[in-house]
Amino acid sequence: MKILFLMLAFLSANFSEAQTQDFNVDELIQSMGIDNQLEVAKQHVLQQTLPKNHIAVEKEFENYTAAYIASVKDHYLTKYTPDEIQELLTFYNSALGNKIKINSLEYEHIVHESMGKWFDKSVTILMNINTGKYSGN
Repeated sequence: MKILFLMLAFLSANFSEAQTQDFNVDELIQSMGIDNQLEVAKQHVLQQTLPKNHIAVEKEFENYTAAYIASVKDHYLTKYTPDEIQELLTFYNSALGNKIKINSLEYEHIVHESMGKWFDKSVTILMNINTGKYSGN
């Protein structure tokens, strides 16, 4: 009976620690501004979508977002100890951490605009390659 009690106590403690760690990772993801970055990405996608398709695109984006957040959460749970997660939380809630979050939103806008321009240019280059423009013949 003592062994059963000790096993239950051990499992209960581990479950409680895992729940706390999950909560800390959820808080970390929010503190890092990942949800804001995803919102910026969604807005860029919607700008390139016909208004009649916005609801369908938003729903698909939300499904993708849930999978992305789960992947990020799993990354932090497997790569960082609870103490390291707490240190990251402390950092992202500091003045410098907040500055990084603010600047990362601006950076996300720049990246999305730049990627769009790069994609347009790369399509032209690929078309030229496929049509033999660069073959030297």
